Amino acid sequence: MIVQDLFQGLTLSTSFPISERTVSGIALDSREVESGDLFVALQGQKLDGEKFIQDALSKGAVGVLSEKELPKFRENALVVPELRKHLGELASRVYGQPSLALTAIGITGTNGKTTVTYLLESILKRAGHRPGVVGTVNYRWGNRQESALHTTPEAPRLQKTLRKMVDDQVSHAMVECSSHALSYDRISSLHLDVAVFTNLTQDHLDFHGSLEAYAEAKRKLFDDVLMKSQKERKRAVINVDDPVGCAWAEDLPFSVLTYSLENPKASIFAEKTEVSVHGISAKVHTPQGDFHLRSSLIGEHNLSNLLGAIAVAVGLEIPTEIIAEALNQRIEIPGRLEAVSENANVFVDYAHTEDALRNVLNTLKPLTKDRLIVVFGCGGDRDKGKRPKMMRAAWEQADVVIVTSDNPRTEDPQGILDDILSEKVGEVEDSKLLRRVLSREEAIGKAIRMASENDVVLIAGKGHETYQEVNGIRYDFDDREVARRFLKEKSL
Repeated sequence: MIVQDLFQGLTLSTSFPISERTVSGIALDSREVESGDLFVALQGQKLDGEKFIQDALSKGAVGVLSEKELPKFRENALVVPELRKHLGELASRVYGQPSLALTAIGITGTNGKTTVTYLLESILKRAGHRPGVVGTVNYRWGNRQESALHTTPEAPRLQKTLRKMVDDQVSHAMVECSSHALSYDRISSLHLDVAVFTNLTQDHLDFHGSLEAYAEAKRKLFDDVLMKSQKERKRAVINVDDPVGCAWAEDLPFSVLTYSLENPKASIFAEKTEVSVHGISAKVHTPQGDFHLRSSLIGEHNLSNLLGAIAVAVGLEIPTEIIAEALNQRIEIPGRLEAVSENANVFVDYAHTEDALRNVLNTLKPLTKDRLIVVFGCGGDRDKGKRPKMMRAAWEQADVVIVTSDNPRTEDPQGILDDILSEKVGEVEDSKLLRRVLSREEAIGKAIRMASENDVVLIAGKGHETYQEVNGIRYDFDDREVARRFLKEKSL
């Protein structure tokens, strides 16, 4: 594509020195630049893209996009006002608007996004489709898998990934849509068929400022992205057990499928529900007919996730018998109540909000014959308001609480623990213990060493992550591997 054609209809500066050059891609990271790319030099929160222009040009970048004049690179630069707002459209154009060739599903919500993608992936495969996923754990399709630096990548990588999916004959693409991605317009030119809302609980208030602003960011998936989609049949899937979702379902100008754990007015709801240590069983009502659901997942929160996936599948007109067959299979979801021991008494979970931690602890209570031991921390440079709330959730539901480090990032880990323990949570009784262990590795080891065969251990907060971030450096650290090592030592 010629650069001037790429920018057709967009407001540009009068200086247009690279208009006749041919562009084949867009990159925000100079390390990812390939010959023929345009390099985007934006001012980030930590780094200024201008510092990496020479590196990008030396790798074959055909030009540079910037929001400001670049005297040193005037012959290779193009100034684009409000560049970040246009970046999604530019990336979509240069990669041939790949989402128009896919059935695209965007999923937002504080909790449950990843689980819903895995469930939908199983359903779509069972139905004979070729699904792809862009999400928190990884970006995957067919036999390909790419690492995920963000839940939702920046627009150039997102559109490039979707282009790869189209080239590999993927039929359906599921994209986890974070509130940051929605705020930064990373998915502004994603042409969705279905937009999904799972729930809203406190998280990311360090970025959004208030729960109301956080909700507004999530709402952009419907008011902005789905509204502008060029797809003919646009549908919304909403969890009406969530008060925010319930309000939204009343005024969205799309075909809306709602789901609920028990509200018979919802499009998809459950009854005769049994949630036990053996899994989930329920009769599910849908507009396409009723069916009996059996799942190996445990916990009421996972029943809600199952209903969300079912609602999307119903919206895509997948027969209920195929949905039931797919969900009846054992579906492993990395870092989501993932058992790391053969006797299933040590679990790792990504729970990093008060609501998620409560849900997981509630789920593990029935599994526990003696003590429920929880190890958790809170991430640095993130919402500080949720820290004591997570402590209260742990204290109220677990028998032993070990507070430790998570990803401290640039914060002092001791200060984070001080915040977690800033509110009095009750007297320490003989039946309930509280420990403060700064080293996450030592905390996991302490929990496993103290656990008897009738105890259950939950290691919460990092889930599938294989690193711990300290002062901008990611060190290898996997809760699952650390736990397995201590379990092995204990058995010797």
